[in-house]
Amino acid sequence: MKKGLLVLVLLAVIVFGVMSNREMRTQIRSEYYRIVVGDQQVTLAECNQVMVGMDRDQVVGILNEGRLAGKGVEISSSTTQGLDLSSILPGMQFPGFEMTSVKWVNDDGSYFGVVLTNGVVTGKTQGGLK
Repeated sequence: MKKGLLVLVLLAVIVFGVMSNREMRTQIRSEYYRIVVGDQQVTLAECNQVMVGMDRDQVVGILNEGRLAGKGVEISSSTTQGLDLSSILPGMQFPGFEMTSVKWVNDDGSYFGVVLTNGVVTGKTQGGLK
């Protein structure tokens, strides 16, 4: 009987710890994005102004016009080296490229993201922006 009660208490402590940890991570993540994104919210109108072909500075300029929205959080980045096959096939060279994903997240969970290839916007996405 005592063993069962001890297991139940231990299980309750573990569940409470997991729930508290999840809430703490959510609060930390929200605070991190508030610091990085800023107190202002990124809007759908701003998202619509960002066009393929712009560089990151132009995007940040649109999102920061008249306020501080931050530079976004770099979600991922990868670099591919070029490939030179000209010794086998004359004229066959493939340049390398760098691809980066950057995301701005508002307090309500809505977000705006861009994909940059060699520093230029090649794609954008948003969810829940107003």
